[in-house]
Amino acid sequence: MKNLSAMSSDIINLSVIIPVLNNVKSIERTIKSVLAQDHNSIEIIIIDGGSTDGTLKIIKKYNHQISFWSSEKDSGISDAFNKGIKKAKGDLIAILNSDDYWKKGTARVVNSIALKNPKNCIYYGSIEFIDISTMKKYKKNPNIKKMISRMSMFHPAIFVRKEVYKRVGMYSLKYNYAMDCEWLHRCMSNNVRFYKINKVLACMSLGGKSDEFFIRSLNEYKRSLIDNKVASKLSSNYSFIKYAILKLFTSNRFIRKIKQVILDNARRLN
Repeated sequence: MKNLSAMSSDIINLSVIIPVLNNVKSIERTIKSVLAQDHNSIEIIIIDGGSTDGTLKIIKKYNHQISFWSSEKDSGISDAFNKGIKKAKGDLIAILNSDDYWKKGTARVVNSIALKNPKNCIYYGSIEFIDISTMKKYKKNPNIKKMISRMSMFHPAIFVRKEVYKRVGMYSLKYNYAMDCEWLHRCMSNNVRFYKINKVLACMSLGGKSDEFFIRSLNEYKRSLIDNKVASKLSSNYSFIKYAILKLFTSNRFIRKIKQVILDNARRLN
């Protein structure tokens, strides 16, 4: 555990919450990416949903470097997020899923930006996606304006001032797939400040719960847009149909292979 009691004026106390359930293959990489940060005030909180595959053995291996961890059944991902937030002591809170990991220097970059910019703020950056089916990597830049139709911000690359949670509340247990989207929509409707960091902050594996149950996730996204008055019913329904059709088209293996060939050729030309 890095020293969370550091009171230097140029260091912001950072809490990172790692929710996990039966992910012995990736959890260690996630933990190591946090421990490797050149930031001496990081609190690691791990919320395990009752793993039985060896995940707990990995967690215990780093017991002396983890501020808090628990292993018990929960009511879903939102519940795990909320448990971690309640335990967090840092002024800045991040959530890093156990399939994902931070890039080197991420905490230092975020700390530097947060020191110079207002509180009551959400800081967000770019991400490197990893397609686990092909192991191909590609960068995605966030665009908050596109949040009115699709998810265009990335949870592993989001850092939230603690006071924002006090202002807008925590994650809704009514959402099983798009809980992070709904929370961001709620922040948008409450005029929370967002600050973009023009750097890749994290790597994220495709194939998570929202990818596996895409249509359900998309349906929850549509509901969030309407419930939080971010977009009209007409616009929300249009976006749902558009991206559902697009996903069904691009998920075809043959189409994906063609797309990959085109991308590979484009990179060679560049």
